[in-house]
Amino acid sequence: MAGDADYLAWLDKCLAEFWRVLKPNGSIYLFSGHRLAADIELLMRNRFNILNHIIWAKPSGRWNGCNKESLRAYFPATERILRRALPWAV
Repeated sequence: MAGDADYLAWLDKCLAEFWRVLKPNGSIYLFSGHRLAADIELLMRNRFNILNHIIWAKPSGRWNGCNKESLRAYFPATERILRRALPWAV
C-alpha cells in the first residue's frame, strides 16, 4: 500500500514533467486536500513561482449533513488550489 511519501515522490516526478512541457507563459493549478497542502506547496516551490493560493469553500457536499458539534476532528469543508508559473513567466 502506498503512503504519503510514495504519493509525494510520484507527484514530484509529475511536476518535473509539467515544468518541462509548460509553455513559458503557462501556469499550473493543483488541487490539494488540507492534509498534504504544505508538503505539495514545498514540492511546487522547488520549480515554480507562487502566483496564488486559492481556497475553495465547498458550497455543498456530505459535510453539510454532519452534526459538526459532535465531530472529534476538524471536518474539511475547503480545498486548496495552488497556482504556480515558471520562474521566468512572472
